Amino acid sequence: MSYYLVDGRDVYCSTMKCLVIGGGGFLGQHIVEELLARGHSVCVFDLRTTFQDDRVTYYSGDLCSKQVF
Repeated sequence: MSYYLVDGRDVYCSTMKCLVIGGGGFLGQHIVEELLARGHSVCVFDLRTTFQDDRVTYYSGDLCSKQVF
């Protein structure tokens, strides 16, 4: 269960689908772990996968490359 403050009101959100760009880095890994702990669905887009978690969908590529998109 997650609650967020929107316009001064608490809003309940059961789950979200999240994309973490750079999720293989130090900060990105912590963000991914926190999102998973809150029950959200997580996808990671990064140049490399530095950790493995079966709950995460990984997409590998360079954000600056036009061919990726």
